[in-house]
Amino acid sequence: MGFSRLMERDESGTITRCDDIFGDGVNVAARLEGICEPGGVCISNIVHQSVENKIDAEFDDRGDQTVKNIPRPVRVWQ
Repeated sequence: MGFSRLMERDESGTITRCDDIFGDGVNVAARLEGICEPGGVCISNIVHQSVENKIDAEFDDRGDQTVKNIPRPVRVWQ
């Protein structure tokens, strides 16, 4: 009997395989958690572009942030 795994890749390059998640999107999310104010929500620019006209929420632009293990600055919204 063969064995198959569900694999998906999203726009940020994140790869989901069964219950494991890999990729830049996961690394960025982990870094944003570390710079976000307690109780706050921080999102990257790619997420902001995806939701800005679809949800009723306002985000403040915190500009480009340098985060560990990400080779380029990440635009952050809170």
